[in-house]
Amino acid sequence: MRFDAEVRTRILTSSVVAVVVAVLLFGVPLAFAVGRLFADEERSELERVALRAAAELSPDEFVAGHALHLGHLDPSVRVAVYRPDGTKVVGRGPTTADQAVRTALRTGRVADGSDEGVLVVAVPVTAAEQVVGVTRAASTPGEVRGRVGGTWLAMTGLAVLAVLCATVLAAMAARRLARPLQELEKVAEDLGSGDLTSRASPSGVGEIDRTGQALNRTAQRLEDMLARERAFTSQASHQLRTPLTSLRLGLESALENDGDLHLAAREAIASADRLSRTVDDVLALARGVPEQGQQLDVAALLAGVQDRWRAPLAAAGRELVVIELPHPRTAASAPAVRQILDVLLDNALRHGRGQVTVTARDGGGAVALDVVDEGVLRPGGSLVASQVEEATTPPGGHRLGLRMAASLAEGLGGRLVHAHTEATTRMTLLLAGRDF
Repeated sequence: MRFDAEVRTRILTSSVVAVVVAVLLFGVPLAFAVGRLFADEERSELERVALRAAAELSPDEFVAGHALHLGHLDPSVRVAVYRPDGTKVVGRGPTTADQAVRTALRTGRVADGSDEGVLVVAVPVTAAEQVVGVTRAASTPGEVRGRVGGTWLAMTGLAVLAVLCATVLAAMAARRLARPLQELEKVAEDLGSGDLTSRASPSGVGEIDRTGQALNRTAQRLEDMLARERAFTSQASHQLRTPLTSLRLGLESALENDGDLHLAAREAIASADRLSRTVDDVLALARGVPEQGQQLDVAALLAGVQDRWRAPLAAAGRELVVIELPHPRTAASAPAVRQILDVLLDNALRHGRGQVTVTARDGGGAVALDVVDEGVLRPGGSLVASQVEEATTPPGGHRLGLRMAASLAEGLGGRLVHAHTEATTRMTLLLAGRDF
């Protein structure tokens, strides 16, 4: 809940601040522009009224000093008429000429100004190219200010309404964004506490969904790695039994037959080295650290097969033949492929007969590694073990090892294929070819 409140507060605050700044940046200059616009409009209206008053007056009446009369004018505008000496003749205005009237008398042009917030426009009346008088038009005190103030008040109301709407929308967006973020936090806490089945659900927000998908992929990798480690922990004895048996048989044979102890010790050391490599391979595979993107050295792999399995097969009176034919290159984890071949060869040693042939060849664009013997292993359904089969298969059972090998092959992006005839059993590991 604290996380949810913090996220909502931050989103709401940042959104409202952004809207307020935008309103100020747009509204303040607009308010000044509106005030200037109203002043210009009022000045134009005053000039129009003053010109109309000047047009209704006869220049001869100014010269003769007759009484002057103003016609029907806008009552909201104060109009007055002044003689060249600056005295008011008629109308509403100051008794003596102000700055705008004096400027019009002096220049003979329309003049404008302001007097205590009142706009003033003075229009000269001419006769024979001489200024014989001035008509003065002035706005009602506070009229322009009132119009500007009313407009500013309306703009302020709209700005407040915009901020309120933005606050409501930001609160809705904050709730929409905070909920999936809170769910991501819960999923992360679940993963940290060991619940690797927890997953983030889609929220409809692209950025959050991509983060959730990345978290889900990480959780899936962790779950797979843990499952792989548990499986290898329960099945490690199957992988380690053969080198241990070879080491034990070699030492027992040397003791019972009074053989060359130095030779037996060297063979024991070699068997121990092979056992150490097997342990390293099993640990690497259990921790899920395959060598990604590296070219598989098939020749070295086959040489290792000869080194590890020639002696155990020879002790059983059987021959090992290793053949490398032209094949494409491939990228795969060497420890995984070694363990798969060891499972297949151990299966051939325990349950097969006669010569064992290991062949690397081109499998139609893929690398095919065949392990063939002269025994017959009947297909028993899928090589991928179910939980019941794994629980009921005794340690060392050939189906357990084959299914583990099939699982490793799938992890490499390959397949383990089982074929048999009346005379042979062929187990083939297929790995996709790749250009480097």
